[in-house]
Amino acid sequence: MATPQKIKDFYRSKAWKKVRAYKRAKQYGVCERCGKAGREVHHKIPLTLRNIDDPEIALGLNNLELLCTSCHNAERSIEAEKRGDIYFDDEGNVHKVGEFFQD
Repeated sequence: MATPQKIKDFYRSKAWKKVRAYKRAKQYGVCERCGKAGREVHHKIPLTLRNIDDPEIALGLNNLELLCTSCHNAERSIEAEKRGDIYFDDEGNVHKVGEFFQD
């Protein structure tokens, strides 16, 4: 499942980079769940094409959580299980269930 271009562009935007850096600094680089080094700024309400233009969801600190890679991967797995039609590979890429890939 390819990520829509609008979402890719959002994650490359100055606004996202600024709020992501601020969130990391505000949490002193510590995962909010386990206390390890936080690397991933996670959207609690997942970012979609329907809500990407809502600044409270896309950039609001109340919707962001700093997580270590392990906690972030675990959260994304839970999200995928809820949907049932997607999964995440070892690199965190989203794929549709039943989709085939060539290496």
